Amino acid sequence: KKAKLASNSPYKLYDQYGLYVLVSKKSKRFYLRITVNGKQKDVGLGQYPFLSLKGARIKVFAIRSELENGKVPPILQKKQNKTLNEVFDEFFAQRERTVAKHTAKMIFLQWKNHIKPILGNSKISNISPQDIYLLISNLQNEDKAATACQVRQILTQIFHYSILNYGLTHNPTAPMQGVKLIKKKVKHHKFISDKNSFSSLLLSIEKMPKSSIS
Repeated sequence: KKAKLASNSPYKLYDQYGLYVLVSKKSKRFYLRITVNGKQKDVGLGQYPFLSLKGARIKVFAIRSELENGKVPPILQKKQNKTLNEVFDEFFAQRERTVAKHTAKMIFLQWKNHIKPILGNSKISNISPQDIYLLISNLQNEDKAATACQVRQILTQIFHYSILNYGLTHNPTAPMQGVKLIKKKVKHHKFISDKNSFSSLLLSIEKMPKSSIS
């Protein structure tokens, strides 16, 4: 209540149990800092004066009680109901600002062509390691090992983003990290650079019976 709006850069005032208020030029908002799977995450609780300090502390107590009992707090459950399509839109909006244009293009194309058609409409909390395995295995079976590696990397980043921002408690790509994707070897025939040898080969082919040429 006594905190003055920031004149320049926003600043934080800490309370207890991870609760703090972020004071900016226009508002004061309560946040709770928690740790999920070893990663810190800031959960928005509400804006002052619509949420009081007492109300924020009550929310903190409820959230931490759920976490201590191994449950996912309702405030995080809502975020876990997002589909992979929704998460990717936010993930890509941030990602394309930090990578080279060709990398951003690669991420978008792999998403559009291989990930979105299979998993796009699935809720992030419902996607299992088996779903990831089937997607990657199908690509490898189509002799697309390089694509499979890129898709696996992109999915790993998307789910890491989901853990930090949407309260997801696991990364379904984790079991695939130790799987080696092998690219099939392409057999190349000997290249004929000598003109005389090439001419001899053509003559030999012309003399062969038609039934033996396939």
